[in-house]
Amino acid sequence: MLEEIYNDGERLILGATYDVLKVMRHKSSYKIFKKIIEADILNSPLMLNQKIKILDIGCGTGHGTFMLSDILGVEITAIDISKESIIYAEQNCGASNI
Repeated sequence: MLEEIYNDGERLILGATYDVLKVMRHKSSYKIFKKIIEADILNSPLMLNQKIKILDIGCGTGHGTFMLSDILGVEITAIDISKESIIYAEQNCGASNI
């Protein structure tokens, strides 16, 4: 399955991608997104008691989506053009709010 995922253009599969710069870039991007979302929630009283919806377009194997899933009150929809990437994400990076 990993070969099909790479052939569909996915750049990162945790545990299979050993390019340290790609892994660092991917993780740091989602950490920044997560901090922005958390700050927006804290700074907007209207958002504190509401379900926050996130759409992750091009989620790949789902690691970044999974990183966002522990933000309190979020509901995430993750999509990708690669069927294999979605299957991998469901098997390896699932959460009840994704």
